[in-house]
Amino acid sequence: MIQSPSTTNKNGAKFDPTEQRLRALESFKDWSNYLLVTTVAALGWVSTKDAPHLLPTWTRTWCIWSFALSILFSILTLALVPHVAELIDGKHSIYNVHWDGWYFKFELFHFCLPSHVFFLAGVMLYAIGCTSGATPTLTLPPTACWI
Repeated sequence: MIQSPSTTNKNGAKFDPTEQRLRALESFKDWSNYLLVTTVAALGWVSTKDAPHLLPTWTRTWCIWSFALSILFSILTLALVPHVAELIDGKHSIYNVHWDGWYFKFELFHFCLPSHVFFLAGVMLYAIGCTSGATPTLTLPPTACWI
């Protein structure tokens, strides 16, 4: 019987379900860190005074807010990771672990989804702002010959 690579280590020994979920949580944490660093860089790029001129002008404001909200939710996601790690029992997905804190019950999904959505919205707003005022033109050299 062929075993899934995610259930065995390098020596072929099986991981227990709790260890599998902790490894998944570690990968999730790494991805969240990369997204946070990328979003901070994007916010710095868009909000600097030398940023490209975005048209219509409202796209820059909304782009900044989208990246800022993505950063907020990314930080909350990373703050929740240690609490989820403490509650992993090997029976539930890391996305289905409920942490009862901050006066509410939270899952990773409650913070990571808005983080991703706001990041993608910021990217789209940036693209709209950079391309809305531009009219694509094709200029051919005078020696171009079409047969």
